Amino acid sequence: KPAGDEILNGHNNSSPPRLIRAAFMNQFENLANVTSHYTSTGPEIYSQLDGKVDAFIMSAGTGGTLVGVGAYLKERFFENLQQKHRMLSQSPPRIILVDPPGSSLFNKIKFGVAYASQQSERKLRRHRYDTLAEGIGLDRVTANFGLGCEMISWEKKAFAKRINETSSDQNYEQLSNNSASTTLQSKIIDDALSISDQQAVHMAHHLLRHEGLFVGSSSAMNVAGAIIVASQMPERSNIVTVVCDGGQRHTSRFWNRDFVVNEWGLKWPGDNVTDPLEHDILHQLGIKV
Repeated sequence: KPAGDEILNGHNNSSPPRLIRAAFMNQFENLANVTSHYTSTGPEIYSQLDGKVDAFIMSAGTGGTLVGVGAYLKERFFENLQQKHRMLSQSPPRIILVDPPGSSLFNKIKFGVAYASQQSERKLRRHRYDTLAEGIGLDRVTANFGLGCEMISWEKKAFAKRINETSSDQNYEQLSNNSASTTLQSKIIDDALSISDQQAVHMAHHLLRHEGLFVGSSSAMNVAGAIIVASQMPERSNIVTVVCDGGQRHTSRFWNRDFVVNEWGLKWPGDNVTDPLEHDILHQLGIKV
């Protein structure tokens, strides 16, 4: 139900219904999600790095953060380009999705089809657990994520106007701005990386051991993706990601050695003390130096 609407609820047929107030945020399809990151998170990142953002990398749950931040960063780049401002970067920021096993969003970005091998005939399970990661990865394209797959004309406030077109029943008029069109076009999301559960586990343990950060599976995948992208970009590039979940909410699976090793069949970092590359995070992420 929409926010504030009253609904009747009863525990069973014998108990009388009671009047409660409920709010359904619908965060996957509600474009207030992506708009909030376009108007707040994106500007905050841009300001803190003085406009020099070379890449923004993260996973997608609803897709709101990735698309909203990516839209703002690209919009500012093309605005500066059109107005011939001094450019801190010579190319637009790369917006890259990090996707876990079993999610179809990687193939959506790479090949235009939302599909994963786990969804093939006779492999689709009733209760799907294709990854240790929780809260990220989907087998459908949400309204928020879908905006990142569309071609955008980067006129001033073009993305805000696109949101307004998509959500005519929502009040985003204050964001729109009529201006001359431009031939500069691109999609918000440029590329995608697939990060394995094993890589995420190694990354999480590395962050705890060397940075004192006790992170969850989403954050581990985000940082792993950022390191991989950083290894492919020029020195002194500014690579941004988001540490969005703490490890305290992942103690039953991701930070549970018995579950990771015996149920999931993965290696637990630190068990193989004779391997000199056991704690080499670049090796574990497949980065050659």
